Amino acid sequence: MRKNNLLIFIITVFLMNLASSMTIPVYPYLVLSLGIEMKVYGIIGTLTSLVNIALRLPFSTLIPVIGYFKSFALGISLLALSRIFFILTAMGVYTMLMFTIGYFLSSTRFSLVMTSRSSIMARLSPKTRRGLALGSIASIGTIASSIGPFIGSFIYESTGKSFIPVFLASALISLIVLVLLTPLMLNDLKGEGKEVEDFTTSFKSILKVLRYEKLRISLIVFMIDAFSWSLTFMYASIYLAQVIGATSMDLATLSFLSSIVGVFGFTLAGYASDKFKNRKIFLFISELFGIVYFLIYILARDLEPFYIASIMMGFVMSFWGPISTAYITERGEEISKDLIPIALGVRGFLTGLARAPGGMIGGFLYDISPILLFETALTLITFSSLLILFFVKE
Repeated sequence: MRKNNLLIFIITVFLMNLASSMTIPVYPYLVLSLGIEMKVYGIIGTLTSLVNIALRLPFSTLIPVIGYFKSFALGISLLALSRIFFILTAMGVYTMLMFTIGYFLSSTRFSLVMTSRSSIMARLSPKTRRGLALGSIASIGTIASSIGPFIGSFIYESTGKSFIPVFLASALISLIVLVLLTPLMLNDLKGEGKEVEDFTTSFKSILKVLRYEKLRISLIVFMIDAFSWSLTFMYASIYLAQVIGATSMDLATLSFLSSIVGVFGFTLAGYASDKFKNRKIFLFISELFGIVYFLIYILARDLEPFYIASIMMGFVMSFWGPISTAYITERGEEISKDLIPIALGVRGFLTGLARAPGGMIGGFLYDISPILLFETALTLITFSSLLILFFVKE
């Protein structure tokens, strides 16, 4: 890839993260404005996950066929569309229907963007420096994610706590990203091997991934971890807004703390894991930070300790995100380089399958007691950390 094209891709990653993160501090208030029980919200999340699961594997097998940048652009398009439906939700137009569609599109775009972005970086980086490459692109995105919430909160507060301008700004930036991606889509990356000759051949490659023992065992462990985190994913910020009393600016600040740790942590952790040539110890450390994070949610009763929790979450993301992705791409590359996106897609499919019931179960637990929800997650994360330490193989 020419340097100019790489620069364009970096800019699009930055702007995409800026657009998506702008809505973070106002989204919990949009959910609360619906006046629904958390179990209903959780059911929406679970049904959305089930549909995403059906789409994820076919998409990952087609990335080398239709093009890596076109696949990335598809995810950005879904981001822009989701914001339109959230605007219609805020306007009171078939509120629950528009919200459900918006939630589905936003959730779907995340998996498409992450799979295609990781596949692009894996194609462009040597195996010996893949953790650093994936960490660096994650850091760039995280810089944007540290700024976006403050912009979103400022727009929200300065427009009389209106959701519409925030989601509109997010949609417009997403459209700018699509325009910038045009030259990359015209000169797209595609697969090189026989695995991408047609859809049937690509789909059969999934079996190659699942037959590889290192990948198969690791994917099972990753599924358990994904379920553990999925219990609270939809409810942490809602808990802060509803129970702790956090404002939109408080939520932006908490998001900033996580992001600023990630800015440095993604690259440094990726570099360190390349240097020490051991990914799983970093994944284990990530879980230890997660244990501290959930302990704070269980014990804290005012806002201040959650600043520490947000820093812990920054370390969780830094030690997990690019390193777990590097681990999967390396195991996939041990089979075939063209199987990297398929290996990532299989991980996305299986972890998505594991996450699917998490939203619904988490909603029921939250309605019983938010603290019970976080205690359950803490127990599972502790168990998951031990599985990583003893069963994941390099």
